[in-house]
Amino acid sequence: MSQKHILVSKKRHELSLDTLSPKWAKRLSQPLPMVFSLRWLGYYSEIRSASRCVVGEAHGFSSSYFKTCPECNRFSIRFMYSFLIHSESRLEKNKLMFVHHWNEQHVPIDHNYSFET
Repeated sequence: MSQKHILVSKKRHELSLDTLSPKWAKRLSQPLPMVFSLRWLGYYSEIRSASRCVVGEAHGFSSSYFKTCPECNRFSIRFMYSFLIHSESRLEKNKLMFVHHWNEQHVPIDHNYSFET
C-alpha cells in the first residue's frame, strides 16, 4: 500500500493600503487638511466611525472586526488618534503596521496540493 503525502505550498499575496482601503490610501497620501477645516471635520467624522475608517474600509465597510480582531480594533483607534493630533509620521507608521498585520493575519493562503504515490 502506498502512502500519499500532501505538500502544502504557501503563497502569500501581499496587499497594499491602496488595495485594502483605496479611499483612505488616497486621502492619507496627500498632506493632511488644516485642522478644523470642513474637509478635516468630514474626514475626522469618518475616521471615528468603525465601519467607515481605514480599518472598516479594509473589512468591507464593516465594524465586525471589533468583535473578531482586537488588533484591528487597536489600529482603528491609532488611526483616529494620529489623525486627531495631525501627525503624518504616526499615520505613515500606522499604515505600514496595519498593512503588515493584514497580510499576516487576514490574507487567505493559497494551498497547492500535490500527491506523491
